[in-house]
Amino acid sequence: LAIQTGAAPNVIVDINRAVGDMYAILRSPSSGAGVTLQLNLNGALYSTLQFAPGATVSNSTSGFGLPTLHAGDQLSLDVTGVGTANPGSDLTVIMRL
Repeated sequence: LAIQTGAAPNVIVDINRAVGDMYAILRSPSSGAGVTLQLNLNGALYSTLQFAPGATVSNSTSGFGLPTLHAGDQLSLDVTGVGTANPGSDLTVIMRL
């Protein structure tokens, strides 16, 4: 991983959906510092996920109180923090609808 804006291709929402929850996993954890992710909806902050150093599963964020996703909305991902000794690798973000 590396600090990066637009770290993955945008996901286009196909139909209106409500988010149940979201979390992320790493195959190789970071060390020295945690990993921080910013999920964006149409370019604006939607949610933040964080990994503690050495963790392979991030915090889980409830979709309760988050705006509904509408058809045509764009979801994007920014990596805003990585480990200092080892950044971590093989990131997967899971959003349950």
